Amino acid sequence: MRQVKALIEATRHIMTGATLALLIVAFFAMLWGGAKAVQAIALIVSSRGESHDIEVYLIRVVDAFLISIVLYLFAVSIYQLFIGGLALPVAKDLGEMKGQLSGVIIMVLAIQFVEDVMGEAPPQQLLYEGVSIAVVASVLLVLSYIARRKR
Repeated sequence: MRQVKALIEATRHIMTGATLALLIVAFFAMLWGGAKAVQAIALIVSSRGESHDIEVYLIRVVDAFLISIVLYLFAVSIYQLFIGGLALPVAKDLGEMKGQLSGVIIMVLAIQFVEDVMGEAPPQQLLYEGVSIAVVASVLLVLSYIARRKR
C-alpha cells in the first residue's frame, strides 16, 4: 500500500504539463483579447464613436479576456490541487472548477447571442438560438446547484 501511495505522490507532478499548457494558452488568449481591443479602439476612433458595430466589438473584447481569465484560473487551480499550495484565490476542488466553467460557458453563449441580436440574424434563428441557450444554461445551473449541495 505504501508503494502505491508513493507512486501516486510521485506521478502527481505530471499535472505540471497540463498547468504549463493552460498557462501558455491563457497567455495567447490574452494577446488575442488585446488584438480585439485594438480593433475596437480603431473602430471607435475611425468612426468617431458613430459605428453601430462598436458594442459588438466591445463584447468580443470582454469575451476574449473572459476566456483568458478562465484558462488562467484553471491552470492555477490544477497546480493547487495536484502539485502544491499557492497564495492565490483558486478553486478548492474539481467540482468548484466545473461550476466556474459552467458560468463561463453561459457567459460565452450569452455574449454570442447578443452579438447575433446586434447583427442581422433572422428572428426565427434568434428564437431557436435563445431557447437553445436557455436550455443549456438551465441544465448547467441545475447541475452546478446539485453539485454544490452534495459538498
